[in-house]
Parts: sequence; C-alpha cells; structure tokens
Amino acid sequence: INDKDSKTATIYENWSIDTLNTKLDDEPEQYVKCTLHVEEAKAFATVIGTLPSQFHQTLENVGHEIEITGQLNRGHAFNGDVVVVQLLDHLVNGRLQGQVKGILKRALDPNNRLFVCTADPENTGILTPINPDMPRLYCLTSAARIKLARKGNVCVYKFVSSSCIEFSHYEHIDPADNASRLFIVRYLTWEPEFLLPLGVVVGMLNLDDSLDKEMQVL
Repeated sequence: INDKDSKTATIYENWSIDTLNTKLDDEPEQYVKCTLHVEEAKAFATVIGTLPSQFHQTLENVGHEIEITGQLNRGHAFNGDVVVVQLLDHLVNGRLQGQVKGILKRALDPNNRLFVCTADPENTGILTPINPDMPRLYCLTSAARIKLARKGNVCVYKFVSSSCIEFSHYEHIDPADNASRLFIVRYLTWEPEFLLPLGVVVGMLNLDDSLDKEMQVL
C-alpha cells in the first residue's frame, strides 16, 4: 500500500486473534476492544467494556467513540465487526484517533458474499458497492485482458464449478449512462498487501428486473 504523503510503501498487517488478545491483556492502555461502525465515508469505533483511565475525560462527551480515518486505519474490517483498535497519540478536532489492528469477530462472513456495484468508466478496475457502508472492491482481471479492461470495459466471469471460473465477456461502460449499469460482484479474498478486497464480476443486474430474478440467473 503506497502512502502518497510520506512516499513510502506500507503493508497493513491484520493481526491474529491470539496476538490481539495478548495486546489487550498486556497493553490495555493502548489497545481496546471495539465495535466498528461505518457510515458512508466515515468510520468510528465504540469501546466495548472499560476505556483506559487517561482517556475518560477526552471521550466523556462523545460516547466513547474513536475516530477511524481512512481505509488504511480501517484495515480489513467491515461495518459491525468486533475489532481491536490501537489508540493513536494525537487528537483531530478534539477527537481521539485509532487504527484497527485486527478482527476478533466478523458481523457477517464475507466469503462468497455478493455485492451489487457500480463501475467508474475511467477506472473499471475498482467497483463501488451501492451500499455506502461497504468498501470498494478490486475487480479481478487477468493479465491478458487488462489492456482492454482499461478502455472502459469490465471483465465478467462465470463459475464452471464451485472453485473454478472462466472468462465470459466484456461489458462496456458508457460514461453518459454508467449509473444504470449494475454489476454483481462475488467477494474472493482480502490479501494483506491490498488496501481493498478482491472480487470477481459474475453477472449484471438490470434496473428493470428484481434482485430475486437476477439471483436465479446466477
């Protein structure tokens, strides 16, 4: 993950549950158990249990909320996940800042989950869920097809078995009408070196069809 401000490369490390629990036990003044809340572009964590005493006055008027700024500080967590947050040593507009260091419990298992997304014709490699609480997804594109995909096309794949996919076709995005094109994206994985999760486009959703009908096609 490249940091444009410091011009350095950073890899987000999603700590194991064992490491997270050790940090909670050994360094309770710096690591707290929280629930992550995502509301469109904003994210904050609410403390579960007791907050370190040095922060009581800081947070007494904001309901024990810790501001999580930017996708890198949000890590690989989704809305509603129970996470461990590292308290950072600075305030922004009087609000305590934090970084998610790992996930103790998922609110929902993302594996094989389907998202309905829109595509930017200028960058079809990243798709945006219509649910604003969800992170954007990198779109799976093979090296052989990336050149055409950069020209306003989205690669659509199909499953030939439960664990095997093959290329189906390109969907061209019209800049004048991209809002009407909805893509059904299946979550694949979220690797440590990626800022966003990886998904694969497995279908289209027409605005004049019901979601149930489209799911039957899949």
